[in-house]
Amino acid sequence: MLLRDDGLGIRALEYLQDRYNLPPEVRCVDGGVLGLELLAHVAGATHLLAIDAVRDGQAPGTLVRLEGEEIPKRLSLKLSMHQVSFADILALSQLRGAMPPRMVVWGWWPAHMESGVGLSPEVEARLGRARRGGGG
Repeated sequence: MLLRDDGLGIRALEYLQDRYNLPPEVRCVDGGVLGLELLAHVAGATHLLAIDAVRDGQAPGTLVRLEGEEIPKRLSLKLSMHQVSFADILALSQLRGAMPPRMVVWGWWPAHMESGVGLSPEVEARLGRARRGGGG
């Protein structure tokens, strides 16, 4: 089942892969459906950039940036129906002593998380602005 604005991470990832010649040491992973398999990707990283829907008390479509210790604290609310949340993966990584030394999460506050396909107009517009270099 797809939850509309929960798909913005994969849309942003596709854009990065299509537009940029990323160096070979950069791995792009759609972690939305990997569940516990995502743990291997997180544990092996020295730098981690996650792009996802993030609820942060802002207006729908607002760009949110979280870094380091701030990430697990502010990702405690589960947004999606994924079997294991990103916050769960980070907690397990921390328990194993395998947290990436540098972590950043870029996300947008979702407008619509009901079942359906496609981003909401609010989030689609903000993602389009970010693609053009206008931020969120």
